[in-house]
Amino acid sequence: MTTRTLAAAALLCAASAALAAEAAPQIYEVRHFAGTVGRTKAFASLRFGDGEVKGEYAYASIPYGSSGWLSMAGTLAPDGAVEIDESTVAEVGSSGVPMESGHFSGRVDGARSRLTGTWSAPEGSKGAGKPLPFDFSAFARTVAWGDAPDRRILLLEFLDLKPDIARLANDEVRAHAERLLAGSQVQPAKPCCGYVPTFWSDRLVSVVFEGARDGQTVHEGLLFGYKGGKLARLAVEDVLRIDASWPKRLDALVKALHYDALDCPTQLNGIAITGRGALRLFVGCKPGTGKFPEQALLVPAKDVGALLVPGGPAASVIGKKK
Repeated sequence: MTTRTLAAAALLCAASAALAAEAAPQIYEVRHFAGTVGRTKAFASLRFGDGEVKGEYAYASIPYGSSGWLSMAGTLAPDGAVEIDESTVAEVGSSGVPMESGHFSGRVDGARSRLTGTWSAPEGSKGAGKPLPFDFSAFARTVAWGDAPDRRILLLEFLDLKPDIARLANDEVRAHAERLLAGSQVQPAKPCCGYVPTFWSDRLVSVVFEGARDGQTVHEGLLFGYKGGKLARLAVEDVLRIDASWPKRLDALVKALHYDALDCPTQLNGIAITGRGALRLFVGCKPGTGKFPEQALLVPAKDVGALLVPGGPAASVIGKKK
């Protein structure tokens, strides 16, 4: 079974801000790829157009919402040939100037469904002179969807999953977007608005909606998998062991992970599966506290098992061998 993780949130937020500033509707598409560089699994989120390629890239071991992704920018020729520089930002305390960390030279097919070629390390660095083959296949795309610049949302569509779970996920994400648009809850530039794939397989799919409320970023998790042998959208209770002790366990977890900045009685706003053994909890202040901050807690792999419903949809997938 193939599983992958993706950290494309920054790209989606930047894209939605650009959409909000446009005067006329345009098709904006980001292709989400998964594949390998040498023997290392990786992912990339790329926008192709106007002779350019821009996006983000990270190894598959990097959970959604974590640092560690790299910037990609380069050229796209009419025949599909690409030359893409990979760069990272210097460590804190330095100039902060982007530093080249690699170069992709290859080709994307006409359907933007496969990207292949050779990756090379910069001269003078470890691995220089030892190019590695790369091979990426698109599994999803993000498109601008809506009828006006201020009424658009970055909609996610899966391309590479079993038809049944892909159809359910795509239908549910579109329905979710329609409800948001109808309710005037979409705020593309404050600061982002769109859907991010964080985990996908033929048995479990996790998507995070990133929106805004009162100038604060908020998240909502959408989970799809098998419940009682039937494919369905999953509730938090289907994945996490929610019982009478849950409020105390959640508060203890918040403190253990040093997220004391909330400084309020907390509640769980949503969850995301972010890889094998990785779980992200979106925790905020309870209503009536007069506060509206939210924190995304990355739960260490060693603590995830105790949170999951034994034998549940996530427990049957997370941590299992491929």
